[in-house]
Amino acid sequence: MSRPTLKALCLDWHINQSTSCRDLLVNPLKPFCDIELVAWDGASIPDNAFDGASPLIFWQLPSPPSLDTKERARIVWVPMWDQARGYDRSWWDAIPKSVRVVSFSEQIRVRAEAAGLPVLNLRYFFDPTAFVPVTWERDPVLLYWNRTGMAGPSLLRKLCKAIGARELIYRSEIDPRIDPRAYYELPERLGKTRVTTITASSREEYLDLTRAANVFLAPRAAEGVGLTFLEAMARGSAVFAFDAPTMNEYIDDGRNGILLSADPIAPRSRLTSRLSRLTDRSVETYARQLADRQDWASIEARDLAALGCCALADHEKGYLSWRESISSYANFVCDW
Repeated sequence: MSRPTLKALCLDWHINQSTSCRDLLVNPLKPFCDIELVAWDGASIPDNAFDGASPLIFWQLPSPPSLDTKERARIVWVPMWDQARGYDRSWWDAIPKSVRVVSFSEQIRVRAEAAGLPVLNLRYFFDPTAFVPVTWERDPVLLYWNRTGMAGPSLLRKLCKAIGARELIYRSEIDPRIDPRAYYELPERLGKTRVTTITASSREEYLDLTRAANVFLAPRAAEGVGLTFLEAMARGSAVFAFDAPTMNEYIDDGRNGILLSADPIAPRSRLTSRLSRLTDRSVETYARQLADRQDWASIEARDLAALGCCALADHEKGYLSWRESISSYANFVCDW
């Protein structure tokens, strides 16, 4: 019996830069089918992408209404929470009930089920044995990639001080379509912490340059799955993350990581805002999602190594569950 070949429509970004589509779709289903990644613009389906003979997968962006009405269309949608959170209830309710939804977030599952759609809920975990585990022999090394401008220099300085970081590994490049004002560079030191600014032309180079890090500040205020912070947890890192999906679907605050809030104490006063603008020009021109004011005393008292140890243990268990779910994943996508 020949192996089925399915097409998955995704953005060019997912083919040439991001590994998420391969990590979450292509590689897991490889024992069951071949998946061809086809770039599209989110509006016009490329010629020959739809033949009616096989299910058609849409990665992140949903299928266009023109395809939903075709009688032979067997559509699988794999939405990502950071993008799908913008759809309201009426939008979900309008999706044809034949569309199958693969959910990698509890928030997606809730919305798909409320809309009466067939949904398969999955939780992804990396194989911890595929990574070099972190070590805690010296003072902490913090890693932050400023992909979306979530945290500013002031917060990084305070976080480094609270955890006693000897080094901050910093990557400054922002993601495509992010406000350019999110970009900033750092000096060679933040307080007592040495700053090492890196650039990486490949995933392999990135992993090599960040190997020394054992503390990770997750880079986004919303995630589809969150492969970067999951990768850090699989290495046994202590992960700090914004308290929102999908980070708070994996991190149990104070046990296997730390969840940070937009502003857990109080709204900024006019005087505080004015002083911030005078001391940090980036605050004046760009509103960052993560506020500087956190419970720094509590963070300072945390046992970072213990957090990382719990994160690694959770990932070891989670990876076994993920592997067990892949056959159901394949059936849901391929068998109609």
